[in-house]
Amino acid sequence: MLWFVIGVMLVYLGISTYYAGGQESLSAMAGAWKKWPFMLTMAIQGFCLPSLMIGMTGETCMFLPFFMSLGILLVGATPLMKESLEEKVHYLGAFLSGIAGAVWVGLNNWILLLPALVCILAGGKENLKWRTEIGLIISVYLVLCLK
Repeated sequence: MLWFVIGVMLVYLGISTYYAGGQESLSAMAGAWKKWPFMLTMAIQGFCLPSLMIGMTGETCMFLPFFMSLGILLVGATPLMKESLEEKVHYLGAFLSGIAGAVWVGLNNWILLLPALVCILAGGKENLKWRTEIGLIISVYLVLCLK
């Protein structure tokens, strides 16, 4: 199932980058192209990742995969962020999934946070959201691949 999840994300990134060009975030690609592929991709990520992560998570941190999943599902449910409530829910989901994912990676193999740090620090303020999202996604996928 891991390769399916990674494949769905790669297909979404490839197709949406082709049609929407470089955007400031994954969510902005939904606004520049179509929202349903983004929503479907986030739903697949949100529903499948916790089952993959649970086996690697200690009993005291079992909430982290579910918080990350909840955050991803909130982001996917509010892709366009045009209304103030939708924008708040979207940013809450992004923050929740980002923090929970980073803590989970840090607890499993902290050295695999380096790709996220490199992506975040790799260039000024331009595309910071994009680099943060991609860096954390890569880090989570690496932990799952190397288990």
